[in-house]
Amino acid sequence: MPNLDHLEYTGYVYTNLAGLCGVIITDQEYPQRVAFALINRVLEEFMAIHAREQWLSCNGQLEFPQLPRLLQQFQNPQQADSIMRVQREIDETK
Repeated sequence: MPNLDHLEYTGYVYTNLAGLCGVIITDQEYPQRVAFALINRVLEEFMAIHAREQWLSCNGQLEFPQLPRLLQQFQNPQQADSIMRVQREIDETK
């Protein structure tokens, strides 16, 4: 799972077993595990609505109306990632 740092941004790239690739660019403070979780979730939901043959033979764009919802859901990494959420609760309890 490669990542690339440039200035204050980090790019993450992930290719799933089906050969579909996702890329996300975040600020350097965004947690790596959450970035890859987002990419994986986007790829899973994309593949759920588009058959492999559709995206392999696509010559343009395929609609993906779930993307804005997923981006909003992962806007706050502490809310999107259950492990980070539990760690925050432990830290607050201390």
